[in-house]
Amino acid sequence: MANGGFNGTREEWTRLENPLIEIDQVLEDFAKKYSLKLTKNHKGWPERSITWGNNPKHLIQLFLVNEEHLTFNLWLCVSSDRGKKRYWKQENLVYDKSLNEFKANLPELLERGYEKLNSWKKSELEFYTELQG
Repeated sequence: MANGGFNGTREEWTRLENPLIEIDQVLEDFAKKYSLKLTKNHKGWPERSITWGNNPKHLIQLFLVNEEHLTFNLWLCVSSDRGKKRYWKQENLVYDKSLNEFKANLPELLERGYEKLNSWKKSELEFYTELQG
């Protein structure tokens, strides 16, 4: 992904996002169950993000990692800003797999990710980066 997001044709965008559209209802149902926020295609890239909390912020993100092979990561992250420093803890539940390889288990993966993220303590977060401004 370039910093500016996707730069291909409309047809290519459709090919890349279609696997996500196929599982949108699963994500919407999960987000609704826990009153979480679901967003789509942040920064112009095929992805879905489920977030909750604020400092720490919790994130379950499903995003495209390989355009050619249409593979995705299911990523967990908790982050906290302390002064001008960001701390985080992160983990991939799924790494570089096609959605067909794990979509049957997606509801269980989302539940596991939600439980895991909620169990992580602020004291477990490690330094990630200095914040600008």
